[in-house]
Amino acid sequence: MPLRLKAWLFQNSVRHFLLISLLIATTFISIIMGTWTYVQVRSNAKGVFDTSLAQAAQILRIILANQIYKQRLAELQATLNKPYSKHNTPSSSNFTKFEADELKRLNSNQLVFQVWNNQGVLLLKSINAPQAPLATVSFGSQDTQIDTATWRTFTLPDYRQGLRFITAIRADIATRFSAGQVLKSLYPLLFFCPLLALLIWVLLDWGFRPLNRIRTLLAKRSHDNLEDPIELGQAPEEIRPLVQELNSLFTRLQGAFEREKRFTADAAHELRTPLAAIRTHSQIASRSSTNTSALSALNKVTKSVDRATRVIEQLLLLSRLEPQDKILPEGSINISSFTQELLVDLVPMALAKNIELSLNAPKQPLFIETQSAMLNILIRNLTDNAIRYTPAYGEVEINLSSGIQTGGIHIEVIDNGPGVPLELRRRIFDRFYRQVGNKADGSGLGLSIVQLIVNLHHGTIRADSRADSKNGLCINIWLPEKPLAK
Repeated sequence: MPLRLKAWLFQNSVRHFLLISLLIATTFISIIMGTWTYVQVRSNAKGVFDTSLAQAAQILRIILANQIYKQRLAELQATLNKPYSKHNTPSSSNFTKFEADELKRLNSNQLVFQVWNNQGVLLLKSINAPQAPLATVSFGSQDTQIDTATWRTFTLPDYRQGLRFITAIRADIATRFSAGQVLKSLYPLLFFCPLLALLIWVLLDWGFRPLNRIRTLLAKRSHDNLEDPIELGQAPEEIRPLVQELNSLFTRLQGAFEREKRFTADAAHELRTPLAAIRTHSQIASRSSTNTSALSALNKVTKSVDRATRVIEQLLLLSRLEPQDKILPEGSINISSFTQELLVDLVPMALAKNIELSLNAPKQPLFIETQSAMLNILIRNLTDNAIRYTPAYGEVEINLSSGIQTGGIHIEVIDNGPGVPLELRRRIFDRFYRQVGNKADGSGLGLSIVQLIVNLHHGTIRADSRADSKNGLCINIWLPEKPLAK
């Protein structure tokens, strides 16, 4: 099988392969059946014509054999040369009603006849029959070519009177009749093929439903629900080994995730105590030392310890947030007053860099159903991040509003720091990402945690440029007023 055809047949889909293969097989079998039907119908049609011609010759001999000698041939031929109608029929004095009707039928536009004697003289012929002999044989069927027309003939001799009765029909008329019969016989097959294709498609869809159910179960399963195995009762026998391996994989992944979480939590807890001790000793040493270089080194140690402590706290926070897949709200919180109270704790950090920290919120309350701890972490990390990356004497602006299009809460945090290039804005939400050349003191986890909390609320977060085209960064967050079902 050519590679292109093989690739087209499979297309990484068993269903597509089965559907195309079965349709090709059905089409091939239908062509064979159609060809066989065509040959059989053509053969049967030829036999039917031969039988009809033989019967017509028998009737013709019965009607005309005695009439040839009862009246003049010229008068009988003149009668045959007139097209028959209800006003022009053979004389009832010469023919019975049955004979007149049969002679009228035999003298039609499709069927022709000739009567010859043993001396080769044409005695009688139908109105549409040629003058040349329609057959050369003395008895039986024959195909004859006269001028440009082909005739199917049958010859019946009358040895007692020395006559030959020849009946014939043009081959093209017989062909048209055969074609009509073939089409009639093929109509059921032509109807059967689309019906069979539809049946194949329906059966394949029905056969793949167990796979679709398993796919739906996997799609609905959250990342922290790896303990419950997929029920084998819903799986066909052919894919049960695959389902069993998936269940085994989920079990191993669950164990790996739990070990990773325990390691992160244990490591963070183990590091907090020695870091606190190092910071305490560093502060004590700086108070008792008068050496300028030593004081500078001790201050750097203190800052490094503070940064490491913040990283550990953020890691602990991540380890608590990651297992969750939704927010269980503890009640409605007025985000305006909540943010105002929270910013009071961050004012000293802003004043240390002479940064103007402002909050713009509508007069009417903005309520959101969430957990106060989650909202605290989100706003604190956003504001903390903006203050850290804004240079001294800068500005950090927090805007709260009701989302007109989304119907939720819109949080906007704007700073006038160095900003982030467009191609790097997606990366600022990656863990431990720090822009090259940025000397701000941060852990690289703040915005990752913010994004995680936004996702838990089924909201959206985006980093944009400032609307006024000045240097800086604008973080836009849209949160629904009520937590959405997953």
